[in-house]
Amino acid sequence: MTTATQYPDPEEPFEQVARQIDWVEQLENIRVRHDTLAAGRAAVAYVDNLHDAIRALAGRQTYEDLQLLHGADLADLVNTVRTRDSGSDWVSTIRPGLLREN
Repeated sequence: MTTATQYPDPEEPFEQVARQIDWVEQLENIRVRHDTLAAGRAAVAYVDNLHDAIRALAGRQTYEDLQLLHGADLADLVNTVRTRDSGSDWVSTIRPGLLREN
């Protein structure tokens, strides 16, 4: 009398490895998203500190004083930072994009 020996499905180990690879890829995607958001928050903090430094260094100098000392481009930049204009690219687009705000 012969008995049938059940052989394991040869595809099963490959399917298991494929599932594990999918799991690792999902974890990697989560890590990348986390790192991207952390980098965005760090960049925003850095630029906000630079804005504070620009305001402090410019002090009470007028736009005209800054323009005479450093040129119109720098005076424009200081003026933009000083006014904290809600329509500026930093406030309206860049900062929210880095923080993933809508």
